[in-house]
Amino acid sequence: MDEKQLRNLLRPQKAPAARRSWRCAEEALLSVGPPVPASSLPAAPTARTPATSRTIRKEQRKAAVLQLIFPREGSVLPHSEVEFRWKSVRGSHFYEIRVVTAEGDVVWEGRVETTRARLPDNIELVPGREYFVSVRAYLPEGKTLKSPTVRFRARQPS
Repeated sequence: MDEKQLRNLLRPQKAPAARRSWRCAEEALLSVGPPVPASSLPAAPTARTPATSRTIRKEQRKAAVLQLIFPREGSVLPHSEVEFRWKSVRGSHFYEIRVVTAEGDVVWEGRVETTRARLPDNIELVPGREYFVSVRAYLPEGKTLKSPTVRFRARQPS
């Protein structure tokens, strides 16, 4: 196939209802002879559509993460005056914090509107014991987002 025949293959063809369609350039080139680098092929047109924008926004929402900043996994904390901190989640109404033992017994549950909470003075952790903390953000439309559970220990008094 010569160059003129190839050009004719790539020329727009009349289609029903006065629409035009392009023949596949890759298909025409592959049927002619040796492979052609992709960089020499015409670029496919791209258009930003509302559906694409919705998909991007949906992916961004999925990516929302509630992450504890303090304590870090495996930290050793004082047995009293313990404070928990986490990154805020846009649009959250409030946060619920839960501290449990390794056996799953709830030591303390609290509810705050900020991104930090302090263990109440009347709650004292048992030194050397392992605890787990997690935070749940309450979002609009009844949705929630939960942080990964973080393990920590209470420090032995010195």
